[in-house]
Amino acid sequence: MAKYRKKPVEIEAITFDELVEYGKEHSDNLVNGMPWSFDFNGHPVTHENDECYIVPTNHGSAFFKRGDMLIIQIDGEIYPCKKEVFDETYEKVVPTWVLDRDIKRLQDGDGHWYWIPLNEVDSFAADLDKIDGKDYMDCPDEYDAFSEKYEKYRTGGSPDLIPDFFNEN
Repeated sequence: MAKYRKKPVEIEAITFDELVEYGKEHSDNLVNGMPWSFDFNGHPVTHENDECYIVPTNHGSAFFKRGDMLIIQIDGEIYPCKKEVFDETYEKVVPTWVLDRDIKRLQDGDGHWYWIPLNEVDSFAADLDKIDGKDYMDCPDEYDAFSEKYEKYRTGGSPDLIPDFFNEN
């Protein structure tokens, strides 16, 4: 029996909260601050409760619940996906302009993400070694020097965000 691999396909997706914000911006039908019914991507979306919307799919209506992701396929079809399944199946697409920049995404010991130019990766690692696993009070000068040097490359939370420094340059 032959084996097959799913072709890589880029999709768009939004969170429950992003759909709610979209509904607030595109609907006059708000109840207790929640959009009651509105169209999203050409599909009617209906409020079930504050934790769930009903969305149409090719297989009938589906519940899109808080914490899930709503996938928008290439053909415009939408369907909800559990966050855990989404995270196992998809990875965020890095914009092409980022790939052309010779930068690498790295994480420090505190869980902060950075996009570091390739010519600075070694110095980033060496500077990180000086403070990694240490309390700020143990080496405040090293922490301050690290922050001053690399803060412009920090993502601000999500590893997928691109620091403003690269957007400006």
